[in-house]
Amino acid sequence: MAQRFGDFEDWIIAASGEAPGLFMVADGIDEPLPSLEKLSALIITGSHRMVSEGGAQVELWSRFIRDAVDTRLPVLGICDGHQLLSRALGGVVSDHPDGLELGQVEVEMESAAQDDPLFKVLPRFCSAYATHLQSISTLPAGSFVYGHNSFEPNHAVRFAPTAWGVQFHPEFTQAILQGYIRHQRKRLSSDAQMTTLIDRVKPLPEAGQLIQHFCQLADCQNRSPAHL
Repeated sequence: MAQRFGDFEDWIIAASGEAPGLFMVADGIDEPLPSLEKLSALIITGSHRMVSEGGAQVELWSRFIRDAVDTRLPVLGICDGHQLLSRALGGVVSDHPDGLELGQVEVEMESAAQDDPLFKVLPRFCSAYATHLQSISTLPAGSFVYGHNSFEPNHAVRFAPTAWGVQFHPEFTQAILQGYIRHQRKRLSSDAQMTTLIDRVKPLPEAGQLIQHFCQLADCQNRSPAHL
């Protein structure tokens, strides 16, 4: 997948519509985390590791996220980043009781989302790309759920005045999601189910609007680089 399409940060930068030079990419392991003063926003990408596993890196990232939220830096978490943001602020992440959510899904936004600075760009009923085995089982205090479906109750959450998270993947393209479906064939009941899921994936040209609007909120073009 990475050889063909790039990695999470590449997809987010492409979806943002912003110049790549505006972004810094760091994981705190190979690249040290920058000081918050250098950033105009923080985007926490997806990942293939599980937040519930914990460990030194999760604790490092959690402290960094809490500091960002405390300073009211705009923060957006995506999928694993959404879960990590929740955990950093006191929530609980665990295996989803119904297993894997995979494919193009429908998310219903609350009417109150129209008054939210970020989520107002999403329609009341929106299609989205999803792949996740874990979920937020307990939200941090003060969180507000703006988007959900019958499978995932916490698809779109505002955790704090300047911190948002989505369980779905606004940075995915049709081809990326179809690749993920093929990659997870062993988790599906049959080749027929895989083919059905792949065929249901349609282009969502509006999907990246959430990332684009987040960058506008963070004023990425006129301030220091956003951070992934």
